[in-house]
Amino acid sequence: QDIQQQFDAIVSNPPFHQGVQTHYQASENLCHFAKQHLQPQGELWIVANRFLNYPLLIEQSFGQCQTILDSHGFKVLYAKNTI
Repeated sequence: QDIQQQFDAIVSNPPFHQGVQTHYQASENLCHFAKQHLQPQGELWIVANRFLNYPLLIEQSFGQCQTILDSHGFKVLYAKNTI
């Protein structure tokens, strides 16, 4: 949120643990705020555990989210800043 730069791509395997505690805030912030940090046509790529509900969060921000790969308990998610 504090970063003012815009990027061509953001690639992440965001954390959802803090120690042994489950904590989704950093991941939810990434899904929510990534679009404003991408150039027009910039891309968001996320690797996440299959059970995490990141596609819905990404769709709320980007309007769409594609699952590029779903294998061995993980998903590769993709969204494009179409502005």
